[in-house]
Amino acid sequence: MKANLIKTTLPRSALALGAVLVWGLGLNLSTALAGEGSWIRRANMPVAVAVAASCESEGILYVAGGETSFGHPVQTLFAYDPRSDRWTRKADMPTKRGVAVACAVDGIIYVIGGGSGDTYVMTKAVEAYDPKTDTWTVKAAMPIARGDMAACAVNGLIYVIGGVNNPDGYFAVVQCYDPKTDQWTDKEPLPQTSFAAVAQAVNGIIFLFDGNSTFAYDPTTDLWTPKAPITAAAFNSGNSAAGSVDGLVYLFGGREVPSPGCRTKE
Repeated sequence: MKANLIKTTLPRSALALGAVLVWGLGLNLSTALAGEGSWIRRANMPVAVAVAASCESEGILYVAGGETSFGHPVQTLFAYDPRSDRWTRKADMPTKRGVAVACAVDGIIYVIGGGSGDTYVMTKAVEAYDPKTDTWTVKAAMPIARGDMAACAVNGLIYVIGGVNNPDGYFAVVQCYDPKTDQWTDKEPLPQTSFAAVAQAVNGIIFLFDGNSTFAYDPTTDLWTPKAPITAAAFNSGNSAAGSVDGLVYLFGGREVPSPGCRTKE
């Protein structure tokens, strides 16, 4: 498979923060923590990090790796319990890295790719964390070393989309990891290369937001479909946070990234 790419300057913020905020949507746990439409400050992380990988498993939030300052990746793992508002340090990852991705499948947390944001030299490393035993296991490496990609778990499979590596540049490649077989499979590439995008699954379909572009991926057909672009001129979805409630996808924040229009597939 050809890895579509382009080389350019990669903008990054060097700011690492340990603050945690919760916004009340009037739903579930957030209602007890904050009034509807308001923010409440929660316990700070033990260490200030940026570009960390994070995911939820069985009601606990996990933050893996990241950078304490620009170009200084770490291998820490912290667990946050929203009910007690407490952080706990867990066993360190085997590999130091920022700009990785994390997904949970059947209670196991998989941290994939990443590296140093200073050099953008990335790793193929895949490591699995078992919260019940507080242990890490090395898994089959990703076929292409990359970081700053998007990832999503659907039906027990993890889809890793796009990303970047030096000196190769940006990728349109999509690869799927099966935790049960510990194997990777190539999937249909994106219509354009992708860096710092965000993915969110809704009803078994993966929606990818890349800059102002929107794409939908159906795992059953292995096809990507362009969807309505983000029309807000001032909004760019690079490194956004995303969530889904009642079939709607919400994007929070983000940063300016190179225009996806300059990264069309070769």
